[in-house]
Amino acid sequence: MAVVLNVDLSELRDDLMPAEMQLIADDWRDTLTFKREKVWNNLNRKIPDEQHYIDYLAVPSYTNWYGFVNPNWPKFKKAVLTQKFGVLGASSYFLTNVYYAIGLDYSFTEGVTENVHKFRGKVYQIWKLTGDNDKVFGALQKLQMALTGNTAKLKKAVIEGLDVINTLVEPVPPMFAPEVQSMCVSAVIQKATEIYRLAKLVMQAGEDPTPYFTEFNTFCTNLINTFANPQVDPGNCFIRMDYNTATGLIVISVQIATP
Repeated sequence: MAVVLNVDLSELRDDLMPAEMQLIADDWRDTLTFKREKVWNNLNRKIPDEQHYIDYLAVPSYTNWYGFVNPNWPKFKKAVLTQKFGVLGASSYFLTNVYYAIGLDYSFTEGVTENVHKFRGKVYQIWKLTGDNDKVFGALQKLQMALTGNTAKLKKAVIEGLDVINTLVEPVPPMFAPEVQSMCVSAVIQKATEIYRLAKLVMQAGEDPTPYFTEFNTFCTNLINTFANPQVDPGNCFIRMDYNTATGLIVISVQIATP
């Protein structure tokens, strides 16, 4: 076994975040407010009455929910019935409130304005993981580079004092088999985004994010064991997420080893 890549990729520090973040939030508010009439016209054209609500919203909603809930769950029947009759019975309520909120602008603009800070917070959180794909690459982009063996680009994207390349012996083979590489890398990035957001929310509430990191690590281990590139040693490869107490940042670590 030979480790050819071991790298720690951190979320972005606050000092690397764009100063224009509030401008992005303000633009979101102004765009939605300006397009209120367009939103109303489009919505009213597609769902002008209760029958359209049932056909285009209610039925697809409870049908998809029925396929989503585990049929072996003890409360399966109650859950699907509650969803079905809940959305069917809400048609009049939905249309009335949409009409007053958006059509007459009784609360739409006010609601958008009040939620600017929430939007900014969510964008800020995700930006710390993604960067801007221009001036600063986030951990997700560098994760993709590491998993596909694109070390030339990875070395340029690494931020000194933030990311750490512990081992790099080129060439580095991709983590996953060529025929499933795109699917696997996308799955890892999607899972990383999901777990990162959950972990941040849990940490903000003063709780321990470890169970979520464990979920991510187990997910990646199973993916590697199932779809590993024949050129790598899956038993000594990993993709992990953890919290660095020294830096106060969430870190995604990748190791690729060859037989």
